[in-house]
Amino acid sequence: MKINFTKKEYRLLLDLAYLGDWMINSAKSGPEVDEGPHAKLLQKVYQHANEFACEALIKHDDDYDFYSETRAFEDASQDFIDTYDDNNFWEELLSRLAERDFNREWYKSHDQAPDFREKIEGLHAREVFWIDEFERYGLQRLVADQSIIIHAYEQDK
Repeated sequence: MKINFTKKEYRLLLDLAYLGDWMINSAKSGPEVDEGPHAKLLQKVYQHANEFACEALIKHDDDYDFYSETRAFEDASQDFIDTYDDNNFWEELLSRLAERDFNREWYKSHDQAPDFREKIEGLHAREVFWIDEFERYGLQRLVADQSIIIHAYEQDK
């Protein structure tokens, strides 16, 4: 099978390939980094950069026969990553706070786990609360109990 791309389409494919690789490997280091089929396909995509006038974005290391992103390409992709990170931060924070608050409140007055409906409704109510809180105040009113943090720090010494 052969797929034809315009220069613009290839440039978009570079974004998709790079960001996909970033998603797979951004939280890994050393031997954990994927060197399997995803990495091989990324190399296959990158090897055509010169044909599509993208040599300023992808460089080739002749010693290792390896293609990688230039700093300019990484910089151009950073807005995508920043937007993703920002959205993910808020989603994870409100989800985890809602779960924490629901569990604290539920188990104060119940001996058994909530049924599915009770948990979904409880989590939703707390998520709505946290969404409103973050939209109004950001992180201004979110505080950590320093006495607990200091105690934990001293225990870890």
